[in-house]
Amino acid sequence: MKISSRGQYAIKAMLQLALHEHESPVSLVDISNVNNISVSYLEQLFSNLRKDDLIEGVRGPGGGYRLGKSSTSISIANILTAIEDGESKSSAVQNDELSMVLWEFFTGQLYDYLENITLHDLMDHPDVPKVEIARDTTAQYIASMFKPTAESTGHSFN
Repeated sequence: MKISSRGQYAIKAMLQLALHEHESPVSLVDISNVNNISVSYLEQLFSNLRKDDLIEGVRGPGGGYRLGKSSTSISIANILTAIEDGESKSSAVQNDELSMVLWEFFTGQLYDYLENITLHDLMDHPDVPKVEIARDTTAQYIASMFKPTAESTGHSFN
């Protein structure tokens, strides 16, 4: 059985929030840069994660996202349930009652297992890289789009 790419991206994004749990909120741009996930795709994932109160948004300067609960309280099953929205059942399986019963049994077993793995467990795993987010990347990117003018610096460029 394989976790969908949508599920994998959601877990990676949530892991970034967990790694910075006791710091300021993390922007989608920063998560995008670290994980090579587009901001628009992250917005879709985060919409579902917000509905299940797994994350919360922080508005204003220095805003971004942070975990809605402690990393010890958020299981991998919580994340997958939030972003799946019932997408896990294939139409081929739904046409056969025995397959449907087996699929539900296997899925239940998998989710029971994943319910016991938290974001905190992943953070402590030795193979999980501790990637530092360069917090000023967004400001630097925006600043690079504009050239200084005499009005903004108070100096003349003659």
